[in-house]
Amino acid sequence: MQIIKYIAGTWDNNIPGLDFACCLAKQTNSCLEVIATPGGSKERVHEKQLSEIDYIGQACARRSVESKTEMIRISGEEMDGFDTRFTDLVILPADAGITKTTGISPSFVSRLIRHAECPIIIAPPSFEKIEALIVAFDGSASSVFAIKQFTYLFPFHQQTKIFIVHASESKGWDDTGKYKINEWLKAHYTNIEFVLLNGQTEESLFDYLLSYKNAFLITGAFGRNLLSKLIKPGTFQLLKEVISNPLFICHQP
Repeated sequence: MQIIKYIAGTWDNNIPGLDFACCLAKQTNSCLEVIATPGGSKERVHEKQLSEIDYIGQACARRSVESKTEMIRISGEEMDGFDTRFTDLVILPADAGITKTTGISPSFVSRLIRHAECPIIIAPPSFEKIEALIVAFDGSASSVFAIKQFTYLFPFHQQTKIFIVHASESKGWDDTGKYKINEWLKAHYTNIEFVLLNGQTEESLFDYLLSYKNAFLITGAFGRNLLSKLIKPGTFQLLKEVISNPLFICHQP
């Protein structure tokens, strides 16, 4: 059982994200903590809180998931009472940062991705199944840490095929590093494939990762840094359009 938090924002448009969050909560036998933010006038905030808390609870129950809901107003870079240090996983909807849609500001999401003390998943706009795990691997401690955290959180993916993808502009694999990560992976996965993108940049690697369908994308500080560049006012709609798979981001605190 794990502590999983789903930041739903304003509730109207986040059923796809809830479907994905409930799927992970059910697979890990966890209670899902839903963080929502009230919209509308201050006079209706209390009434809206009560109705949304009840609705979210019923929606999770219909998906056979235990849940609890907290209403927190998200503003700017802060969200009072929100904690990642004592959380196992935070899930964001694909349109997080489009303030008019979710009530979640770009500055908050950017800050969360940079400073979270637990892994973050950006949920896809729609979700069917996971057929492969795609890891952005550069041999760094951060990329190894990301693979480990994903594996410990979701051990039921042992038989899912895992691709270790490395982009190199001038050189190939570090043989020692490749051997060591392969030995570790063999203790946890049954179907492993290494992919080398010769002469390609990190940005090309990100494009390659996003080209897969029905895959779970896994990345360390590389993904965090690249997303931080994308997460600016006016860029979130693009982010929503290109992310068609769940994206797991984890870096060492």
